[in-house]
Amino acid sequence: MKVHLWLWGYLRQYIPGNAVQEQSIQDVGEGTTIRGLLDRLTIPEWAVEEIYLNDVRVKDHEILKDGDYLRIYPRIFAGG
Repeated sequence: MKVHLWLWGYLRQYIPGNAVQEQSIQDVGEGTTIRGLLDRLTIPEWAVEEIYLNDVRVKDHEILKDGDYLRIYPRIFAGG
């Protein structure tokens, strides 16, 4: 199954092959959850703020389906 994945901000560093663009197409197995994909890409839980699956905000336990569009936004840190 193929999933369209967009990683925003500093999360782009986790795209395989160090892609410059924020989009990649990922092969996933049947029953793979969003967290399963993020674990495979070594994206830590603390780094993720929002997840959108087919333009709907979801949690990382959702199961992916062929052709899904997945957008992941990073947690933003501020100091002071």
